[in-house]
Amino acid sequence: PTQGNVYLADESLKAIDRNKLFTKACTVFQDPDDQLFSPTVSQDIAFGPTNMGISKEEVKRRVCNALALVEMSGFGEKAIHNLSYGQKKRICLAGVLAMGPEIIFLDEPTTSLDPMGASMIMHLLKRLNREGVTMVMATHSVDLVPLFLDRVVILSKGKIIREGLPEKVFSDPETIRFAKLRLPQVGHLFEILKKKDKFEVSNLPLTIGEARREILKLASLSNFARSNCGK
Repeated sequence: PTQGNVYLADESLKAIDRNKLFTKACTVFQDPDDQLFSPTVSQDIAFGPTNMGISKEEVKRRVCNALALVEMSGFGEKAIHNLSYGQKKRICLAGVLAMGPEIIFLDEPTTSLDPMGASMIMHLLKRLNREGVTMVMATHSVDLVPLFLDRVVILSKGKIIREGLPEKVFSDPETIRFAKLRLPQVGHLFEILKKKDKFEVSNLPLTIGEARREILKLASLSNFARSNCGK
């Protein structure tokens, strides 16, 4: 950017000491090959804490803890180039966790992962979030949003056009499409059922669980209506 300021907790980034900044906020890149550069897993995770001037004993402890957090204990001596893409994603996250940040920014954390790998990463991020780490991610994987995220901000052409709880944001399909996104598949299905098949749906379900409850409710109402007609 050529103008403006970035603030973290009401403090300009320009005024925050570099080491202090990295204990407050860190970034996980979209492509792990842009972030990993050391020969082994442990060396890569240790790079950040070491450059913060932390003792060797503390660095070793942080590396072990970070590997445990991403469920990759025992991988410390593995060569980076021998890891799968999903494993590299987790090691990138471990390297950030070793810095002890309060906030982690993630760019498309599930890109190029198979469904199982994407689910594993998202469940890991959700668990870390429950343990006190704030997660902020950029993603186009809208089907994951209602399952894992508490707050959504829709950006279009550099401006915020919608924000709030997933159910609130996705209740406005036109704005979603204006931003060149789409509804989660379940929500899209119920949008069609509402518009074309006249299903009486007040709120669009966004997950399979929500859809199941809505279908059971509609089925119950339909059975009740048929029963009354029979009388």
